[in-house]
Amino acid sequence: MTAPRSSLRGPCIGLGGALILILGLVGGCRSPQPERTYFEDLLLDETLWSHREQPPATSRCGDETHFALELFDGDDITFEIPLGSSPQLTVGGCIERADHRIGPAQGTLRLWAEEAGDRGNPDSEPRDVLRIARGQRWFSKTYDLKELAGKSLRVHLRLDLGEKQSFYLRDLHIAHSQPGPPTVPASRPEAETISRVPQILLISIDTLRSDALGIYGSSNATPNLDALAAEGQTFLNHYAAATWTKPSHASLLTGHPPTVGSGLDSPLDPRVTTLAERFQRQGLATAGLVHDCVWLNPKFGFDRGFDEYRSVRWQLPKLVRQVSNWIGDHRDRPFFFFSHNFEVHSDFHRLPYESPDMDIVTVKKLFGYVRYGCRNARCGSRRLTAINNGAEELLPGEEETLRYLYDRGVEFMDQQLGLLFDELRAQGSWDNLMVVVTSDHGESFGEHGEFLHKSPWEEILRVPLIIKWPGGRFAGDRRSQATSALDVAPTLLEAYGFERSGIVGTPLLSRRQDLPVFAGTVWPVVIRDHLKAVFQNDGEYRLYDLEADPQELRDLSSERPDALGSLEHLARQYRKAYPLSRAEARKLPKQPPGGNLTQEDRQRLKSLGYLGGT
Repeated sequence: MTAPRSSLRGPCIGLGGALILILGLVGGCRSPQPERTYFEDLLLDETLWSHREQPPATSRCGDETHFALELFDGDDITFEIPLGSSPQLTVGGCIERADHRIGPAQGTLRLWAEEAGDRGNPDSEPRDVLRIARGQRWFSKTYDLKELAGKSLRVHLRLDLGEKQSFYLRDLHIAHSQPGPPTVPASRPEAETISRVPQILLISIDTLRSDALGIYGSSNATPNLDALAAEGQTFLNHYAAATWTKPSHASLLTGHPPTVGSGLDSPLDPRVTTLAERFQRQGLATAGLVHDCVWLNPKFGFDRGFDEYRSVRWQLPKLVRQVSNWIGDHRDRPFFFFSHNFEVHSDFHRLPYESPDMDIVTVKKLFGYVRYGCRNARCGSRRLTAINNGAEELLPGEEETLRYLYDRGVEFMDQQLGLLFDELRAQGSWDNLMVVVTSDHGESFGEHGEFLHKSPWEEILRVPLIIKWPGGRFAGDRRSQATSALDVAPTLLEAYGFERSGIVGTPLLSRRQDLPVFAGTVWPVVIRDHLKAVFQNDGEYRLYDLEADPQELRDLSSERPDALGSLEHLARQYRKAYPLSRAEARKLPKQPPGGNLTQEDRQRLKSLGYLGGT
């Protein structure tokens, strides 16, 4: 088949097996010009796979899952695409045998890249041979196509596989330089507004606890987010609005309490105006690109106010390329882009947390476990949920293993965001851009006898908040006062002088030190100064001194009843002042049970402890 140029703006081989990758290059070049990088992700081009029964999907190969297109023996694909300057072609994937008892997976993937119109001989002696053993897992390799710069590229891909084998094509994209729109010059900070042209990138990293980043004291290698913090403000005691994705993002994207989006099966409260709707009314281009984690699906109303909104199952590298493309295309006008990724979140297949080059063999070498990840047919997140429920036992020292795997995922996430930031700098978008990086909740690793993110402990509610302001404003500023996810929306609106009436949160730059933080849906939480109160539905109240007891091991509710009563009074005032939620939500039209959730949605959510999974 032949696939035209993509209209989008935008490593596992059997043990003992081998894969041969052949690349032949023919062509000329043109003089490089000062242009921006543009990514042609051919795997996202529907014409590449529209004739197949199954489109690209989340596929498991070895011990990793990736968004990939499954190919079979004899598959033959040809496509043509015009190239800009400095072109590079990246290809990668994984080969897998349906039944490993038959023997190791092996096959041949031949890939030629040449100037369109040339009569290259597919059977000619290859210039480049890449041999990959199954133990090398997913692979990816990039080829320099500078000889073909400025020409029309013809790529031919052909598969020769053994019986009952599949090849999962994960990477097939071209990076090259193209002319872009003029860069918006950054204006000098003014008294009330920071730029005449608002350009905002809001990044939500699902399940990222604050102590996983170097800037918050971790030993993890997170140089890119640490560098971002050096360019802007870091809020050292920032709290998510809730312990799970849907209500937490509802607060982040509205500035209202999490109860406006807390229903398992109901959309955002329609009476609440979203941040995207406010920006859209001010003439900003608005776009959202989120990982399909069920909760941020448009059916729950999270697409309100976005000119473009996509919920996809791509991994972070693809998301990064598409975000870079979109911002490059819009760098001559005001915009708001919301990007959400799932890279750090627990997974469902084998390993509870994934990252490149991390598999059961590596875990065995490091921690001694044999075939780690699955027990009693429960793998990944499902097993962690079973441990929480008492249906599975924790292995000796497993908390350390889980945190190690999680931290490697955090480092990979940081590396990918660094690539995005570099691209935005190179295309001239960086200086005028406001970049906000935060998370919807953290993750537990046995600190309170639990895993995943169920309860309102600090390891779950404390998340990063880093804001890079345009023009280097507030570079290196560190703020220790307690802040809330509700404060992000009004901060962005106030920064550009936009109307923010009705929002509950407080702009961060004018937030008083003594203002309390409210969080939680099932277990309401109030934090003021260094005291934290947790109000359980069964009437049991707890009080912790976070300064003296940061791990929340000593309940002071019986020792300091006056302090607990003061925080309880604040909680009652808060609920009375902002009833938009549980009481008010009951008055909204009800969805039929499961009406917004597919059967696949329900199975995924049960694996994480929702919908009766606890």
